Amino acid sequence: MKSSRVIVDGALTATLFIILLWACFYLPLVMVVGVYVLPLPFIYVTSKHGISAGVVSAAVSFVLAWWFTNIAFAMIALLFIAIGCAMGYTLRFQKSAFAVLAAGSLVAVTGLVACYGFMVTVLKINPVTMFTDQLLASLDKAAKIDPYVTKSELNVYRDQFKQLSTTLIPTVLTVIGVWLALVSEWVATPILRRMGAPYPKWLPLREWRFPRSLIWYYLVVMTILLFSGSEPTHALMTVCLNVYEILEIAMAVQGIAFIFFYCHMKGIGKAVPIVVTVIGVFFPFTLYLIRILGIIDLGFDLRSRMRNHKG
Repeated sequence: MKSSRVIVDGALTATLFIILLWACFYLPLVMVVGVYVLPLPFIYVTSKHGISAGVVSAAVSFVLAWWFTNIAFAMIALLFIAIGCAMGYTLRFQKSAFAVLAAGSLVAVTGLVACYGFMVTVLKINPVTMFTDQLLASLDKAAKIDPYVTKSELNVYRDQFKQLSTTLIPTVLTVIGVWLALVSEWVATPILRRMGAPYPKWLPLREWRFPRSLIWYYLVVMTILLFSGSEPTHALMTVCLNVYEILEIAMAVQGIAFIFFYCHMKGIGKAVPIVVTVIGVFFPFTLYLIRILGIIDLGFDLRSRMRNHKG
């Protein structure tokens, strides 16, 4: 009975995945949302029946994806299959939501790096260069309208932008991978709960916090960037720039979590921290203040102080 149930769930997993993949392939607008749903079938089958069921379902789904689309799209589909299996396998052992996120993010980032490397070395297509060229073309059009921008200044901006966009490729791939895993897990949580499968137990946003040791990494990297005279193409500078940008995001998340915590402690409605977060995303100066708040919270443990003061 149990083996037949595994077979049925595996078949349903492959069928549902191919339907979603087919919709993404033939309806590009569906892909905007579909990429976050594609890992779901494999999260379910792997978390409920183990890695063996997940691998078999993955193999069948990959062959069907190749059959119904093409080899290039099937390889992309393999990335979402791997993300789903990794998150489902971690979830099966009742790990925390952040452990599931870490597993999915690691697979997602690894897959994106592999895809990027394949496109650059084999297909001779560099998506970063293509995107940069489009932005620079828009910049050229804007410069023609503005009479105060000289040609020499424009060339300086172009060179700096090209150099920086190439340097920050690891950061871009990391952010995309983590975001893909995060949204996929959020989407999967209520569905898995309804289906009676293991599901991630998320802490409230106000309880999110990074290890305090992160503040020392942040200070060390920032010091190197401030006092180093190396060019961005230098290996050390490339590493530091990418680590710095990722830590900047972490500090912003820490600050947003503290804002939610503060509003919760003071009995302020959730609308206030949500509005502050949205403003911070669209206005860099506000995000800068939120990041500073995150650094202070991480360094001085403001939440524990507020709890003790209230007690």
